[in-house]
Formats: sequence, C-alpha cells, structure tokens
Amino acid sequence: MTHEARGPVLAVLVAGIGDLVLGRDALRALRAGLPGREMHLVVNAQALPLARVMALADGLHGFPIRELRSGPGALGRALGAVAGLRRLGPALAVNLYPPASRAGALRMGLLLRATGAPGRVGVAALGLGPWLTRGVAPAELAGLHAARVMERVALAAGGVPAGPAGPVDLALAGGCRHDALLGGGGPLVGLNPGTDQPGKRWAPGAFAAVADALAREFGARAVILGGPGEEAAGRAVAGAMTSRAAVLTGRMTLAELGHVLTRLDLLVTTDSGPMHMAAAAGVPLVAVFRGSDPARFGPLGVPGRCRTLACAPGGDVSARAVIAASRDILLAGRAE
Repeated sequence: MTHEARGPVLAVLVAGIGDLVLGRDALRALRAGLPGREMHLVVNAQALPLARVMALADGLHGFPIRELRSGPGALGRALGAVAGLRRLGPALAVNLYPPASRAGALRMGLLLRATGAPGRVGVAALGLGPWLTRGVAPAELAGLHAARVMERVALAAGGVPAGPAGPVDLALAGGCRHDALLGGGGPLVGLNPGTDQPGKRWAPGAFAAVADALAREFGARAVILGGPGEEAAGRAVAGAMTSRAAVLTGRMTLAELGHVLTRLDLLVTTDSGPMHMAAAAGVPLVAVFRGSDPARFGPLGVPGRCRTLACAPGGDVSARAVIAASRDILLAGRAE
C-alpha cells in the first residue's frame, strides 16, 4: 500500500459559497471511492459556517483566499493556514474547482505543493498542470455543469459516483433573531438582488415589480436578502416597491441567511450563492441569469420547483416573465 493510499485526503474548494454547494456530489464521490480515509476540506473563509452545517468532511479549514489582496496581514494568515494544512500530513490534495486565471492557477499550484501532499489532482488548465501528479484535461469537461466538472475531478482522484445528494437542512434548531419579521399571512417571498459580479445584477425596479405583483395577487410578503456590502442594492429594491418589505440585507450571518431561506415559499434571485443554498435546501425559486450560463451554473434544486430565466448577450430578462414563473410556482405550492 502506498503512502498516498494510507494518508488523509485534502479536498480544496476555495471558490464561492455557491461553488461549495455545487461541490457536494464531488465530495461525496471522494468519500465513496476512498472509504476509511480521513478527509479534510479547505474552503473560502467566508464559506466556513456553511461547510460546518453541511457536514462535508472530517475536518474543515478556512483559507483567506479573498483577503490575500488586502495586505501583509492577510498573507501572514494565509501562511499560517498553509502550515496547519501541512501538519495534517495529507497524502492526496484535490483541487475541485478549475482555475479561472493564470494567476489563480499559480496560487493554487503553490498551495497544493505547500501542503506536502505527494498526490495532487486538479484540472490541468492555465498552467496548473505542471503542479499536478494527475491532471484532468479541460477538453474532457467542455459543456458540463460546474457540479459535474468537480465530480469528474473527484473521480480522477479515486472517487466513485455516490448518486445525487439529498436536501440540506439549513434551518437553525433554535430559530433565529429575524423569525418574528417573517411571520404573518400570505406566502413569504425572498428577493435576493445581490451578486459578486456586476454583470449578473438585475434592476432593482424589476425586483420591485415582481414583489408588488405577487403582493397584489397572492398577498405575498417580501423579505429582501443579501450579505455585507449589498445594503445599497437592498435599499434600492425596497425604495422602488409600493408594497412593504422586511429588509435584512447586511443584517444576517451566513447561518441566519440559510435559516431564513428555509422559511420562504419562493425565492426570486440572481445567479449567486444564496440561489445555490436555496436550491440545495429544496426552496422553490426563480433565478434570473444575466451574464452567466444556467447550463453551467444553474441551481440543482427539486425538479419543477426551480425555474431559470436567461437572456441573450446585451438583452435582459423581463419582470413580466419572472412574475409569470413566480405565479406558476406559488400556485403549484397551493396545490400540494
């Protein structure tokens, strides 16, 4: 038996929160194909609370990938994190998410090598290949959904398909401090206007038009979601509405966001981390895709309860189309 066959497995997934959710099948494949192995997961530091809830590995480690650009303090934290990973003595390090740039590939190559793992697996793209002991050719991944891409990487590392993952329970056992704002009659509709890429944003007035239409027809109550830094987007949506909304933008931890999502009858959202969290939790949703491809990054939710609406380059998704899709989902929910 080789050292690689005996030692811990280190899965690296330091992309966004949504990518962590989409990596569930890949992580389960690693578990299934490498039984009895201690498995550790390295995630973006911001995603660590979600990884804890999802219970994806024996050990979880946050890595300050986004903070590395902020100065020497972040570099010191990163070096400390690398030292901690090296002390684990990993035999196999698997970078699940393909690099998006040559700079990113270089950083990932350095990270994988610095862990001391003799086996290193990932997508051999943008210069990452020489840092790997087993590389997946980008041509093998053309046209695949991001979740299937990561699963292919896991299979190359010795994993076996484990079948689709079940729903994730994001509800907090003791509830959360915002529950009182969510009570009342009528369906609860979440509006998530935030996203980490400006090109994916949908107009605040369009979100407002959807919320107002659903309030008129269904008596729906709107709650506006979003993380730190997205407060302006939340205020813009609330300011454009004629009906009332609870504005929780920037007022929730990631764990609280997950809990609030489970309370919703419908989420209307951009392509974002909360979209993938809601889909994984089985929350009905309508997702507006602007500047991204739902065939590659669409939500993997319950069939019939996830609708994606995309536009051609330079075009837009109409509020009317989103209202119609939302109406269909709410009516279907009434019939259940």
